[in-house]
Amino acid sequence: MVFFKGSDDELITALDSAIQSERKNSARVIALLAEVNARRAHEPRGFSSLFAMCVQKFGYSEGAALRRIYAAKAVQEYPVLLSLLSKGKISLAVIGLIRTHLCRENFDQLIDQTSGKTTREVQRIVASLDPRPEVRERSRFLGRPPKRALPESASNLESLLPGSQSVPLEGSRVRASAAKTSDTQQRGAEPSLVHFSFTGTESLAARIDRAKQLLRHRFPRGTLEEIFDASIESLLDRCDPSRRIARKALRPAPKKFVRPERDKRSRHIPQAVKEEVWLRDGGQCAFVPAEGDRCTARSWLEYDHIIPWAVGGKSDDAGNIRLLCRNHNQMRVRGVVLT
Repeated sequence: MVFFKGSDDELITALDSAIQSERKNSARVIALLAEVNARRAHEPRGFSSLFAMCVQKFGYSEGAALRRIYAAKAVQEYPVLLSLLSKGKISLAVIGLIRTHLCRENFDQLIDQTSGKTTREVQRIVASLDPRPEVRERSRFLGRPPKRALPESASNLESLLPGSQSVPLEGSRVRASAAKTSDTQQRGAEPSLVHFSFTGTESLAARIDRAKQLLRHRFPRGTLEEIFDASIESLLDRCDPSRRIARKALRPAPKKFVRPERDKRSRHIPQAVKEEVWLRDGGQCAFVPAEGDRCTARSWLEYDHIIPWAVGGKSDDAGNIRLLCRNHNQMRVRGVVLT
């Protein structure tokens, strides 16, 4: 298939022109995204975040959406980046690498150092600014694992505990390396770190993602360390006899139950009502814009009074309670009427 019928010189000229137009259009997209972000214009249209709108409405991949959002937020503070983008002196990838290091004091110097550089060269420059290695959590699907026995050297979490016996974990491998802690370790010293690495099923990955959604209020970063630590603590609280005995010893004598007056209004939403609302809304933000689809957010969910409690709305009526993500719940605070 022939895409251009002119001479080679004309082809290169046409390509150069197209690339210049592409760069200008890219800078224009970033400018518009920055304005959408500043106005929070995505929220009334049913999107809990700018990222959700880029992926769901405009069809960007997650990586492409993040690169553009990072750039949009950077140009809000440093508008000159738009000119550099349109001229091809800096790329979206480079902005993503340097954005957390930019400040008024080093802006000109850092831009001069990174303009026209490859991503690998910029990575070296960024590493010199912060020599500490960036620790990333990686989660990727590996497909269906082959059916084979684990090597005898494979270990699991219990093998790290003194006096425990190693029990093979079916379908997973855990490798751990732990630094020994001296008995004379001084108070305030950094704790020893243990590296965990294991392979699990796709269903495990889905459950971990669900746990991150449910614990976003408690752990905004949602790191695997936080999620696993909270999960193990919850498991031990339920299953460890020593903890149950300790809690029982500290438990005060039961007080006589006093039924609250039925005519006394309370802002508190009963647990039974929360459960009914959660099932009804499917654990998803219930906001639906006038024109568009329902918000898909399943994180940062909050219970909202449709008729505000302050003007007589009931807390014990599931019909007056709905699930909203935090951004859509905050729209009412900013004076936006939710239907």
